Amino acid sequence: MSVTKNELLKTPEIKPTRQIIEALAKRINEGYYKNVPQYAVALRCQKVRGEEIYKIAAFTNPKTASAYIFIWPKENKYITWDVEEKKWRTAMIWYMFPVRYYRGQEKSFSSRPTFEMLKTVLKVEGKTAYDMIAKWQQGIKDRIREDKKQREKDRINKEYMNFVKPEPKNFRNWARKQYDQYIFYDYARNVKTGWCTRCNAIVPVKKPKHRKEAYCQNCKKKITFICNSRKDMIWTDGGRLTLVQNFKDGIIARSYTYRKKVWYKGEQLFLNEVTRQMITSEGYKEFEYDMGSWKDALKGSNYQGEYYTWWLNDEIQYLDHISSGLKKLRSSYLLTDRSVNVVNYIGAEQTHPVIEKCAKAGLTKLANEFVTKWDAKKVLDSVADGELAKDLGIDKMRMGRLRKQNGGWELLQWYQEEKINDTIWDDEILFNFASWDIDYTDIDGMLEKIPMTKLYHYLLKQSKLGTMSVRQVVQTWNDYMSMATRLKMDTDKSMVYMPKDLHRAHNDCIDLINTARVEEEAKKLRKKWPKVDKNCRDLKKYEFKDKKYCIVAPKGVADIYREGMVLRHCLHTCDIYWNRITEKITFLMFLRKADSPDTPWYTLEVEPGGNIRQKRTVGDNQNPDLKEAMPFLKKWQKHIQKIMNDEDRKLAERSDKQRRENYKEIRKEQKRVWHGKLQGQLLADVLEADFMAAI
Repeated sequence: MSVTKNELLKTPEIKPTRQIIEALAKRINEGYYKNVPQYAVALRCQKVRGEEIYKIAAFTNPKTASAYIFIWPKENKYITWDVEEKKWRTAMIWYMFPVRYYRGQEKSFSSRPTFEMLKTVLKVEGKTAYDMIAKWQQGIKDRIREDKKQREKDRINKEYMNFVKPEPKNFRNWARKQYDQYIFYDYARNVKTGWCTRCNAIVPVKKPKHRKEAYCQNCKKKITFICNSRKDMIWTDGGRLTLVQNFKDGIIARSYTYRKKVWYKGEQLFLNEVTRQMITSEGYKEFEYDMGSWKDALKGSNYQGEYYTWWLNDEIQYLDHISSGLKKLRSSYLLTDRSVNVVNYIGAEQTHPVIEKCAKAGLTKLANEFVTKWDAKKVLDSVADGELAKDLGIDKMRMGRLRKQNGGWELLQWYQEEKINDTIWDDEILFNFASWDIDYTDIDGMLEKIPMTKLYHYLLKQSKLGTMSVRQVVQTWNDYMSMATRLKMDTDKSMVYMPKDLHRAHNDCIDLINTARVEEEAKKLRKKWPKVDKNCRDLKKYEFKDKKYCIVAPKGVADIYREGMVLRHCLHTCDIYWNRITEKITFLMFLRKADSPDTPWYTLEVEPGGNIRQKRTVGDNQNPDLKEAMPFLKKWQKHIQKIMNDEDRKLAERSDKQRRENYKEIRKEQKRVWHGKLQGQLLADVLEADFMAAI
């Protein structure tokens, strides 16, 4: 600026004109608007003598200006003197004097000379002087912002991006072979060939079937068969890939989003680079690709020197001869199997020296798991930087055993527990427990009763007997012992804590608990609904069967409650159904298969006249298998019509009337289903769709 701020303040004061005074005095009195000023601000502009400077007075009262905006149109600069707060500001006019609109009326005022002057010098279009100033100021802000972005872009390119090597020649060919692969084939009786998207060639096939998973006979990789006549094009699931290269005196990890469109004898690869992570002697930098340029991802973040991203562990890596970069960083990553994300590994290694010690000691699996396993990583902060065995909470003898097996985190925990218990357990047993993801806390209750070796062989035997994994056996035993304690069994006896058939003993306990629970709940319900048992005994006449299906009547409250527990629906827990049975409005019947009449399948809510209101199975649902039973249900409804007496007909008429009124009421109230597959649907629509009228 050629003029100082003090000189600007000494320029002549701008007085409000008669038009401005009259405009600011106008008020709106319409609807909710009572005594509201029609104009929020009035503007008057004058040129400062001898300078290419224009002074704009902003009036919010008819006496003096509230602010003066000084503008240099040729230099694209402006500054505002806030008269009320007595300070210089760079805020835009719309921020200092926000203008609202009322039914299309403009809420800022300026005279014609001011409007024409600003239109000439600012060279922007606008309906009012206020609009032109706001647009001109916004243009300045935008240019400043763009210039700042360009300077930042140039700096990042000069300091970082210009040193990034191009992608390896075979990188994209490698990328197209990752994730899901398919073989497209033509539908024919004895088709012999198909197009493999991984091999990118015609390959032999054997008995292909649409959507069947198999292995390509050429590349030996897992594929999915796709029939051309049923699906001529496939979008693969999205994923992420990482290209790792040498960069300055370290490495760079370039992360890509991946997706591929494939068809018979063709494909299109969508590979977009989104982030770049750089690790050098200068530290860690991360950039994100946004709107055509790389931006510093750590700027404005809470980054405090440690870098670790969990989702990177799931990315597939392409390592482009990074040995020299890793050696310059003095990383032990080269000693591992390189299955762990390199950025996460180096980040954890630089913060926790014990990882490097493990890798150099041959414990590469443990080094990797200190990076990838959350429960292992969270203990690193408490590990001291001393002798490795002590750091890991074991002694030299156990350290040797751990190194011999290249043990991981789970096996280390077993050796720690062995040391705490001051005992020696067989290495093969501990190694197998670790591989089965069984830790000490899973079986500590078992070890209180059974020696380790005997327990190990017992678990193997039960695994074969019950066709379960050993981990499932452990979970089953813990559940079984919990139920045995609840049933007040003597859990100190070996025949209790070591049953010959654990799976059977577990199921026996479930039956005992369920029986006790059913009887206990049934007793409460009988007290609340004393007529239900008697009314259920009258339902015997409705029982019906053919060769495939049968209708079974409940004997009372206990049968209904047990049915609801097994099928996990709400019919046994809602008072409305118990009330309907009591009042003989509806009753519950059990639809079952003729070859297993004691096994719950579907629960039916039926009116005395044979109308079926609801048909529900596990989880309050209906499955496709019900369709086959529909003809049987219609035959049963005809049977009910034949055996009805006069009392039944009166009850049926009352029930039908009550149902219609109920449907009308819940439709009016717009009640909806709140759980299950039908969640969100109108309850009236669901009930009416399920309703099955008797013929």
